[in-house]
Amino acid sequence: MTDKTVKQVADMLGVTKQTIQYHLKSLPVNYMEKNDRNIIYIKPLGQKVLSSKISNKKNKSVGKETSSNDRETTKETVDKTEIEYLKTLIKEKDQQISQLLESQKQSQRLIENQQVLTLQANQKIEKLELDLEDDNDELNSFSVNKKKKWTDIFKSKK
Repeated sequence: MTDKTVKQVADMLGVTKQTIQYHLKSLPVNYMEKNDRNIIYIKPLGQKVLSSKISNKKNKSVGKETSSNDRETTKETVDKTEIEYLKTLIKEKDQQISQLLESQKQSQRLIENQQVLTLQANQKIEKLELDLEDDNDELNSFSVNKKKKWTDIFKSKK
């Protein structure tokens, strides 16, 4: 069931809009909501409660007052429908929680993968730096050896 307007609920139950508006006054505010254009939308739980109230009224003859037994039956119906509505809300919340947990696990895996890649990149950088130092050392030793040879050549001629 989805949220319905007063007119839609009235048509569904076969009563006037005024009848629905009259009964809306006795409903808790969390059974309905207004949009930005002040249109009243009745939630599924509110629709069930209105349906039970109006069907009870139709079954009674005109002029009789409601007995305490009828009130208890209506209250039980309201309680049962509210319990069912709350159960569906809990199921939806459970699904949302499990989705959040799954996305959190995925995020954790992505973070771990990123950390592994960063570690590998840092190790490669260190290796390249060491190789570069070794190459510089070899180059320096080569140029020092080369200088010695030239100096040795010039020294021997003197």
